[in-house]
Amino acid sequence: MDVREIIPSTEGISLDDEEEGVRFEDEVYGITAQPPVRSTWTLVRRFLTDRIMKVEMMKRVMAWTWRPLMGIEVTDVLPNLYLFMFFNKTDMRRVLEEGPWAFENTTLLCQVLDDGVDPTQVVLNTVDFCLQVYDIPLGYRTVKVLERIGDFAGVFLRYDERNFERPWTSFYRVRITHDVTVPLKRRMKIIMWDGTWSWINFKYERLHMFCFFCGIMGHTDKFCLAARRSLLSPDQYLFGAAMRAGGNSPAKLLGDK
Repeated sequence: MDVREIIPSTEGISLDDEEEGVRFEDEVYGITAQPPVRSTWTLVRRFLTDRIMKVEMMKRVMAWTWRPLMGIEVTDVLPNLYLFMFFNKTDMRRVLEEGPWAFENTTLLCQVLDDGVDPTQVVLNTVDFCLQVYDIPLGYRTVKVLERIGDFAGVFLRYDERNFERPWTSFYRVRITHDVTVPLKRRMKIIMWDGTWSWINFKYERLHMFCFFCGIMGHTDKFCLAARRSLLSPDQYLFGAAMRAGGNSPAKLLGDK
């Protein structure tokens, strides 16, 4: 067809309707203008052990221990991999902040599970501790020093506000994240401005099963291959029960209840 014949045939065509667009009403097509209100919060967890767990008993014990006000639902994903679903964010945050938790002296590792994330792909190799720090020299009992100590022992999270309310305390508290694939830190050498040095010693609150030979959590020296190959006797091991703090509360002022 000749171009001169096409032009007259297109004179009545209008494309304005393409520019106007087609409106889809949310109510008709089920599209929500605002994201849905979140009603559940989930933690993915595993126990730091290769032992077979008493799963049903574990679920009952953990639920009784935490006692979430709005309830909890536990789902098995894989052997030793569980989803703990909370129906109240405050319940979940309390469980995270008051840990670490354990069942049969086996530490529970956990992470918040974000929406759309495959729980089997979440790396679970850290645990948060409250660390008691002893023997800090006078003049170095500051927030900056506590932050450095926390990053030496693990990853510093925060310090206890009550540390500086007690002028003559025997220890200071910081919360840290510890990588369970590496040994626990026993102490830190602090080198002062005049070149002298001293040891700062650590104790861990709610420290569960760990090896007195290698210092790694999740097993004891009885089942440690390195300990079996060693010629050292148990009383010569570098780690021990003394690393466990006697309690999880800071010392009180004289006269307090």
